[in-house]
Amino acid sequence: MSAPVKVTIELLGRPRVVVKQQDGDSKEAPRPRLSRSWLLLAVVVLQGELDRDDVIEILWDGENFERTADLDTVTYWVRKALGPAHNALISKASVGLDRSLLPPDVTLTSDIKGFYDPAARNSPEFACQAMRLYRGPLLAGCRFDRSGKRWVDGERARQEHQLRNHLALIFPDASDFELGSYLATCHRGEALTVADLAAVEQQREIVSPPRNARRPAKRAPIGVIAPVSAWPTTFYTNIIKGIRSGAESDHPDRRRRILVFDVAREDVEEMDAVIANALEQDILGLIALNATWSDHARNIMSRRGRRVVSVMVEDLSPPVCCSVLLDNGAFAELIGHVLERRCAATVLVTPPPFDRSERNVIDFARNDKREAYESLTTRAGLELATVRALDADLATRSFDAGFAYVVEIPSYETAIGGQFFGAVGESLPPGTAVVFLNDWQAASFLAACDESGRSAVDRRLRVSAYEDTDVAEWFGISTVDPQLDYIGRLSYKRLQEALDNRALPYRPDTVRGVLRLRRSTE
Repeated sequence: MSAPVKVTIELLGRPRVVVKQQDGDSKEAPRPRLSRSWLLLAVVVLQGELDRDDVIEILWDGENFERTADLDTVTYWVRKALGPAHNALISKASVGLDRSLLPPDVTLTSDIKGFYDPAARNSPEFACQAMRLYRGPLLAGCRFDRSGKRWVDGERARQEHQLRNHLALIFPDASDFELGSYLATCHRGEALTVADLAAVEQQREIVSPPRNARRPAKRAPIGVIAPVSAWPTTFYTNIIKGIRSGAESDHPDRRRRILVFDVAREDVEEMDAVIANALEQDILGLIALNATWSDHARNIMSRRGRRVVSVMVEDLSPPVCCSVLLDNGAFAELIGHVLERRCAATVLVTPPPFDRSERNVIDFARNDKREAYESLTTRAGLELATVRALDADLATRSFDAGFAYVVEIPSYETAIGGQFFGAVGESLPPGTAVVFLNDWQAASFLAACDESGRSAVDRRLRVSAYEDTDVAEWFGISTVDPQLDYIGRLSYKRLQEALDNRALPYRPDTVRGVLRLRRSTE
């Protein structure tokens, strides 16, 4: 008997079929060539077994008598995508999935089943697990005609309602503004970010020690300030998980509880309000992620003896006791890597630069990354082109060999990668290197290439990004790992040292990112 195999149909977000072996090895099954194959798979997963005519009604708007052969073609590609589970798809008088036809060593499931799990209706824990399956809207990136789009839009509306229910159960005290921010984050394909935030905020179960065991003295908590809901990636939640990891590895007698304060806007006044809240809760120390505050709040904290570790922003003034900074030298290494083989052209996709005098800017490093890109491409013999914007005019402008381009985008929203491909994908010369500052945008660009019928490899495009999230590994994207978990653990350690020794002098620490090379730049 062969080893058990689990086949998972993932339809929320960019659709795919994942085959997992008993040894834990997972791989994505070959993608079908037709978007209608994904539509058919979604129909039978969500609605069960249907008459062939009903399926044709959804796929081709009721052209029943002319589409029988086309349906056979679509089901052929669905079976190819299901791999070891291909026997489960039936297509005779009706079309559907019959798991009783699977080989005994093959199981078939879907993310839809977990997302709509009835247990998630009343349990925040199960709701959080269900939300982790939401990688984005149903069949993201697929294109359909009128009838298919109508069906997909209806299902997406139903899933948004379910997502809202999950969020309301997980965050019962959240304001409408906060729930809207979390919902928008999920729609960008980053529900894991919100789920991780929920996990950080939940209190751990208290286990009673033996009667004779010495109870450690209760220590004052520390606070973490971060604009989590304002940032469309896992950047902050990964640092927060590192902070919690640092606390859990500490000795029980020293370990401190962690309270997370989500700053919903880049606003010094809101930061001051959060600081006031932290002081009211008798928090002795703070870890501030990429944040600044007013002199008034700084003076109050100093007078009350609070200690602060500033992460990503160098701050030499009290009450800051340490700055933990990220060295972006690895991004320069990434640019150097894509330039090792001569590029026909290069494109950096980035938000506009910011005024360095501004306070509380979230992406403090994008200016440095842009300067490194411009310097290295010029040194490689490419001529800097006039900066362009991602707008209606971009599609009318050519991209020529021998130039280094900068295209400015309004935000880090995931869908911008696909929008960028739609505007310029056909005009990029073979051998162009495209650099995003966000893994999800790079993934959206690659998915749009695939949907067009010619992958980035077919087009001889080299694509890279920044942050090394899970999606970078899924899509094989060369990127930079900024070592966020280590930054979090180091921040906790430095704050603990400062609370133990009030006379400890200020110190800076620098953490260097790590270059992760994958197939997207081959």
